Amino acid sequence: MNLLTIEHLTKSYTERLLFDDTSFSINEGDKIGLIGINGTGKSTLLKIAAGLEEPDLGTVVRGRNLYIRYLPQNPVFEPQLTVLECVIKENEGHEHVWDLEGQAKNMLTRLGVPEYDAVISTLSGGQKKRVALASVLLSAADLLVLDEPTNHLDSSMADWLEDYLKNFRGALLMITHDMHLMLEYTPHAIVISDGQKLGDSTAADILTNEEIAEKANLKITSLYELAVKCEIEDPARFVQNFIDYERGLR
Repeated sequence: MNLLTIEHLTKSYTERLLFDDTSFSINEGDKIGLIGINGTGKSTLLKIAAGLEEPDLGTVVRGRNLYIRYLPQNPVFEPQLTVLECVIKENEGHEHVWDLEGQAKNMLTRLGVPEYDAVISTLSGGQKKRVALASVLLSAADLLVLDEPTNHLDSSMADWLEDYLKNFRGALLMITHDMHLMLEYTPHAIVISDGQKLGDSTAADILTNEEIAEKANLKITSLYELAVKCEIEDPARFVQNFIDYERGLR
């Protein structure tokens, strides 16, 4: 079932063209990674998908009663609230969690913010990002829109997030520079550069395409380089098989 469709999107800031006639869609259960160099408008595209910004031209069609939760790069909270109050307030009215406070505390602890009664304004930017991540993950959203969710996470937190996203049943649109997360947990990738959608395929196809990688200033995966060096007949297929094998072990 289609959740969201963007067609013929054009968006500019001042004189700079971010998108020019860009189209893509998100279906139920899709896991999509959005990649490209900094400054290409990835965060703007997420805001448009989440309904927080409007395109200059083009259409954005969302499914009826579609519930979207958005994780920004720099979340903002009411400064007088405590950490726990911030998470609960953003999830009140949804009956998906029978013990909302208990689940919130558990997730905050997992993400390294166990001071539930701390006033949110006293936290660092990284801690606030993790509080916002806990709030978003607790939701029963049909579509999670996440702007660099692994920022400010240590390796154990990142591993926990990867496992969580693997089991998440809804759809996911995510910006990340974590190529491990991209390859293993977002089977679909979209590359944008210079206002154009350069690629819209599997993450393995995108990250092993030398032409797209060069235009978008992406790094070809070392596994692909090894396959080429070993003269494997289809290096891209080799990378995909390896990814599928790794997923099967998790």
